[in-house]
Amino acid sequence: SAILIESSFKGLDVENIISSIDNKNLDVRAISISNSISHVKQQLNGISKIILILWVVFLLSTSLALISRFDSLAESKKKEIGYLRAVGIAKKEIFRIIILESWIISGLGGVIGSILGTILVKPVLSIISEIIIAPKGQWSLYLSLIAIIIGIIFALLLGFLASIFPAWKYSNLEPQAAIAKGDV
Repeated sequence: SAILIESSFKGLDVENIISSIDNKNLDVRAISISNSISHVKQQLNGISKIILILWVVFLLSTSLALISRFDSLAESKKKEIGYLRAVGIAKKEIFRIIILESWIISGLGGVIGSILGTILVKPVLSIISEIIIAPKGQWSLYLSLIAIIIGIIFALLLGFLASIFPAWKYSNLEPQAAIAKGDV
């Protein structure tokens, strides 16, 4: 149990009150609310830094996985790329086709991931609030829609960036090389 003591003395140091109570050997422990709040803030800052580091590592690994996925997707279409180049389709059109296909895949992933993420926010916040005493904040339909839109935009941007190298690499293939390397 806890008892809140409020002092009406102006200019009295809280630390002096705490040490006075502790020195009386009453088998109680006195703590300052401001110290407790400061301690909780420090812990939350530490947790926030860990989450940020994990998020950056996850972002980097996801980016590498997407680059690899889009590269293998374009690799599997070498024969088609060779045929398109042989019939006169420009390199920039091939580049655009590969980017567009990657964007469609990224957009679908962004929509599905953003919707699932916003659905899971409330249960995750409930679990976190059981573990640590922290305010849950307010989660509304407006915030859900904003999160979904930001998630989709972020997925499209990440998909675009991850598809630039494979699109450049395979759009620059010469028709004969693309057809020959496409196992025709």
